[in-house]
Amino acid sequence: MNLYLTDDNEFIEHLSRIILDNLSNENFGVNELIKTAELNRNYLSRRIKSIKNITINQFITEVRLEKAREFLLEGKYNASEVSYNVGFSSPSYFNKCFHDHFGYPPGDIKKRTAGKSENNIQKSETEKISSNKTGSKNLFKAKNTKSISVIASFAALIGIIFIYIFFFQKSSFLKSNSIEKSIAVLPFKNLSENEANRYFADGVVEDILDRLSKISELRVTSRTSVEQFRTSNESAPEIGKKLKVNYLLEGSVQRHEEKVRITIQLIDAKNDRHILSEKIDRDMKDILELESDIAKLIADKLQAAISPEEKKLIEKTHTHNTEAYDYYLMGRYYWNLQSIESHEKCIEYFEKAINADSTYALAYAGLADAYFFVARFIRIPVKNYEKAVELSKKALEIDENLPEAYAILGAVYSVGYWRWEESEKYFEKAMEIDSNNLVTLYYYSDWLNTTGEFDLSRKHLNRALELDPFSIKFRRSSSYFYYTANKAKEALQEILMVEGMIGDQAYHQHVVFLRYLNAGDTISALQYMQKIFATSPIHQKYKVYADQVLPVYKSSGLKGIYQMMYKNPPNYWYAVQMDSLDLAIRYLEQVYENRHPITIEYILDRDYKKLHNDPRFLEIADKTGLTPYFNKRYKK
Repeated sequence: MNLYLTDDNEFIEHLSRIILDNLSNENFGVNELIKTAELNRNYLSRRIKSIKNITINQFITEVRLEKAREFLLEGKYNASEVSYNVGFSSPSYFNKCFHDHFGYPPGDIKKRTAGKSENNIQKSETEKISSNKTGSKNLFKAKNTKSISVIASFAALIGIIFIYIFFFQKSSFLKSNSIEKSIAVLPFKNLSENEANRYFADGVVEDILDRLSKISELRVTSRTSVEQFRTSNESAPEIGKKLKVNYLLEGSVQRHEEKVRITIQLIDAKNDRHILSEKIDRDMKDILELESDIAKLIADKLQAAISPEEKKLIEKTHTHNTEAYDYYLMGRYYWNLQSIESHEKCIEYFEKAINADSTYALAYAGLADAYFFVARFIRIPVKNYEKAVELSKKALEIDENLPEAYAILGAVYSVGYWRWEESEKYFEKAMEIDSNNLVTLYYYSDWLNTTGEFDLSRKHLNRALELDPFSIKFRRSSSYFYYTANKAKEALQEILMVEGMIGDQAYHQHVVFLRYLNAGDTISALQYMQKIFATSPIHQKYKVYADQVLPVYKSSGLKGIYQMMYKNPPNYWYAVQMDSLDLAIRYLEQVYENRHPITIEYILDRDYKKLHNDPRFLEIADKTGLTPYFNKRYKK
């Protein structure tokens, strides 16, 4: 059958038959349906969306659940048996999906069916009674007033008993099931003889976190957010309150040659109560399976339902080579330091991981991300773009479902190549695979902000901040997104939060100054400039100007301050502010010719509105494909 030519009903019916033929196979998912139906993924996705307004995965689940309902009505199997018969390996996840779809748990289906029949009978009786004469009604009411009173009193007594049982006898059960499933994994202690193995302990934590974040029912706080508690003596309730989570996982890692011992403790943070305590010994070659088992054990203890897709992601092992894994963890350790120097080190270790295991897809993606990061800090970044694309595509040859690789491709094709529609497809694919992946959320939210989808951009960035509230890069992005959305006060609050985290950094301090100006607080901006000139080691050459900032502003304004600092504008921003517009255009032409990532900001940022009507500026905007987004942003 040519499904491309069938009408909508035949199309859905045929797909449903394919799913029903593979009903009990829990591994039959989106990829398997695409292969069996012999359809293009994008076509299948678009057509199901147009017919039923759901995703392919939701459609498969819907077909399974409708069949499950049939089985339950037949009464041959209980709910757990039905869950396996319709391809759900987890009864708890089946119960959740069934309840979400039908509005009641599978165990209530007979009661619901019986209830409907009884309601029909009652309705019929009511109609008969209502057809009687008014006098008959009054007589009926008079004869039964006393009976109704007795029944009402009895019902009230039953209600009191029910309330006592429900709210007192089962209060602990209800409390444990209604509490939000939010968790933070604290830095594990390194008990290995070699202190250098700290990176390994951190890597174990990050991997467990990554696996837990695949579970939609869990809200998981990131590694960077818990870093502040590495040496903290605060109690579990105090830490839980600060991180806004209900559970904490703490532990230790002890490694000796090819053996590893991991000790974990799961804590109810609010009540400072241990829920789980385990000491696990394994061979190093089994470390990834161990991290997967720990994630599933925690989910089980917190009664978090795991979907088949989530289970696959949790159990996914990217390498069985312990040497490659070791190098990869070192690469991630340096990547998390977020500096040019640390990224040079992480490139070195990712390359070592690939040399140890040439099929290590995640290492290729990590290396691609490192090259792309460094591209921002070099004059001509094109070779880094090419390297990032090559490595990302190599990662996808090995693992076609690696969200990080798709996200990096999306970032390069937008920021580096200005191929906006193509980049969007990469981001959509990354989000389809894992909508909680931090790499994807970071780059995709930036893409959405660039293309003028401010609300959606904020939604995805807020999700990233929910997972990683103390991330410097997410907070910086948040400040900029608020600024582009004309929310100057919120933008200032975010960048001041960053200041509290990182202190003296040249780039950051310039942004704080700008955010004060954007918020209309010029005096605070000048006082901040005066302070950093006087105290910041990075601004030593401006120390002589510290006492002149306010007097010069009073006499010559901001332009006078910039002229005091520079005879000639050193970059695009200063050129625009100092009205050296021809020089500003030359700076813009340089970054455009070099395809530098800053080109996008130079075109879209309202700080450069003095150039917005310059034909040379508009020509470059058009060549980068940014004209539609520029017009959308400025309502042209």
